[in-house]
Amino acid sequence: MKRRPGKWLIAREALNDLLAETLSDLPIAMIAFAGRVREVFDFSQGRSAIAKWLNEDPGQDPELGHPARTALFDSILAGVQLLQPIQAGDAAYAITDGGDDASLASSVRPKKASL
Repeated sequence: MKRRPGKWLIAREALNDLLAETLSDLPIAMIAFAGRVREVFDFSQGRSAIAKWLNEDPGQDPELGHPARTALFDSILAGVQLLQPIQAGDAAYAITDGGDDASLASSVRPKKASL
């Protein structure tokens, strides 16, 4: 199966928009994932580390070759951990194809972890 760069370009544009359109003092963390959680940028690393990673074009990483796998549930759990302790107003913004065929966690565990 050939690689479809269109999905990566859409995700990259969405992340660029998030970085550009949100208030600069709004803390942002990010988790990049494919078949596993690949990169974690916590709140202390912030926007500059995320922008640097994005500008290095991680979409060319050979691990992202097709057939691509998605570890969405594992990524959600990692995101919940970054938000600890969870506070009113916290939000998660996911850029994903919506599938999950690679997580070690099930869809039940992220729901329980966020309660």
